[in-house]
Amino acid sequence: MRVGIELTALELDRGGTARAIDQVMPFLETAPDVELIELRHPGSAPSTNFGRIARGLTRELIYMPFKLPRNARNAKLDLLHCPSPLAPPRCDSPMIVTLYDAMGWEHPEWLSMGNVAQLKHRLPKALKSGAHLVTSSHYSKRQIAERLNIADERITVIPLGLDPRFSATPDPADADLLAKLRIERPFVLTVGTLQPRKNVEAAIGALERLGSAAEDLKLVVAGARGWDDGALLARVSESPMSDQILLLGRVSDDELLALYRGAECFLFPSLYEGFGFPPLEAMACGTPVISSGRTSLTEAVGDAGIVVDPTNTEEIAEQLRSVLSSPELQTQLRERGIERAATFTWERSANETLAVYRALTASA
Repeated sequence: MRVGIELTALELDRGGTARAIDQVMPFLETAPDVELIELRHPGSAPSTNFGRIARGLTRELIYMPFKLPRNARNAKLDLLHCPSPLAPPRCDSPMIVTLYDAMGWEHPEWLSMGNVAQLKHRLPKALKSGAHLVTSSHYSKRQIAERLNIADERITVIPLGLDPRFSATPDPADADLLAKLRIERPFVLTVGTLQPRKNVEAAIGALERLGSAAEDLKLVVAGARGWDDGALLARVSESPMSDQILLLGRVSDDELLALYRGAECFLFPSLYEGFGFPPLEAMACGTPVISSGRTSLTEAVGDAGIVVDPTNTEEIAEQLRSVLSSPELQTQLRERGIERAATFTWERSANETLAVYRALTASA
């Protein structure tokens, strides 16, 4: 099979989408029956606002609707895979589009107007041309099918994988990295870009409810500043426990590993996730997990973590108190978490992707 993989998304998103592409590509490239052809918007990303606007217009108005289908045709592809919703309205060969969630339809208030407009303008055209969708959770599949009126058989669920770097194996450098970040144990960790749907306010509320039981406990938040984070920053400054709340901003991969391994507990009160990398990464590092039970997170966490209502700070505080006070419960969660996280591999994700490739080309 000659499979084209559209990589313009790497220029636009160095987050979860880019991580998935970077991790799964090496496995796809080793398949004996697949020849991967890389396609992308030509040229490099400009550094000025004007340049980015101009490049965005050429991408949306010229490259995606006209040049990409022509390049796919010239490459004599058997299949075109767009591993992000950045897809042409039509293609001569069968097409797969990866869409990790339906947030643009369920909660457009959590996305920029530009992102919502692009999703709702571009993706339906690709779907009308018969594109097959891949998503990362059954929750997302149900929402996509309902919101976009797509038949179940046109959507395949392929769970994502974890970088094998996330492990419970101690590293002597971890203590130095925590010291560099000026973090002393004990601490509870949460991870994610500072934006409303990550619901860090609930973690702060739970810390406050612990009161004197959290006298020496810190809440460490690792994640870059994000869209509409002003309310969260104000919440931190107004908290009576503000001196125990540490906003680290963006951290390196090595620092993130040290944080996962060093935390007494990982707390993830997110209101919406298409998959759920952070709780699985924490599990892989041997850290007990308390997670929101919303959207796809129950699928990710399973019975290996404690699931809570992310809007109920009393419940979160009570579960946090239970974990922190019980070495036996910590051991149980640690063992179950490591076992569960080990089932999420990029090799598995690649093999299931290849199965979709083969099924679509066989039926074309």
